[in-house]
Amino acid sequence: MLGKRIRHTKRYQEIINAFIRNGFSHVLFRIGLTERGAAKDTQSAANVNLQHVGRKLRNTLQELGPTFIKLGQIASSRHDALPEEIITELEKLQDHVQFFSFDKVQQIVEEELGDSINQLFQHVHEEPLATASIGQIHVGKLHNGEDVAIKVQRPDIEDRMETDLEIVQGLGRLLEERTSWARSYRILDIIEEFSDSLRNELSYIREGQNNERIAKQFTNNPTVYIPKIYWDLTSEKVLTMELIKGIKVTKCDELDMQGYDRKLIAKRLVDAMLQQIVDHGFFHGDSRGKCLCSTGKYGSLSGFWNGKTN
Repeated sequence: MLGKRIRHTKRYQEIINAFIRNGFSHVLFRIGLTERGAAKDTQSAANVNLQHVGRKLRNTLQELGPTFIKLGQIASSRHDALPEEIITELEKLQDHVQFFSFDKVQQIVEEELGDSINQLFQHVHEEPLATASIGQIHVGKLHNGEDVAIKVQRPDIEDRMETDLEIVQGLGRLLEERTSWARSYRILDIIEEFSDSLRNELSYIREGQNNERIAKQFTNNPTVYIPKIYWDLTSEKVLTMELIKGIKVTKCDELDMQGYDRKLIAKRLVDAMLQQIVDHGFFHGDSRGKCLCSTGKYGSLSGFWNGKTN
């Protein structure tokens, strides 16, 4: 841990300062990362409202960038380990991620695909359709008139992420040494698995290949639709796929207004997930992007399952 602190001194201090600014100095003190004098809020910590703690934690993770946002997103699914008030705040990290400028988008697309953006696409909307911890998606149109979703990786993310992962692994080791709950939940194992997964997500070529691998699992299933990958417009940092418009599954009122049967949606989602896991041993694990498209099929970027009653 000491070696990593020295090697990444500036970033390490940024992380410590962010947690102190947001009221977590007592936590840092308990695991030995700050002196007693810095833990000004130790006395009041027990009386803090959990929703307030969750909001402060969300703000801290947003401030620290993609690696920590991704950690928060994963933590938001751990209803077994965290209070509901904190989960509710961390879930907001799934939709409220800061976007980067279209100038950067254009620069990355042109560097990755080797041509001007106007030659590659008929049009690209400057405002992102969605933002995430690793990249953001812009709606575009090909010269043949087809609508596409263009996923562009955040600039200079790889080096920063490697630094952050080393620091987070060191913090996980400290937590296991000094707290029983971290040992109980095997925090270091979770962090190491998270690190491997996150490194894999940095390759959009691999993501596209995984997308097509899942498509083959549902070749004979008429209720599943897999968006097409445009390989001539895809690289390690740019992924271009068919655009599918839909309703996010958390928007229950809108689903009801459109006549969807939510119980049927849930059943077909579970069936599809079990088919991936049990029959093929390879599955799409990101449930945040699931939606219903206008044709009545349910799914995510990797698949759509029919959920309408007719």
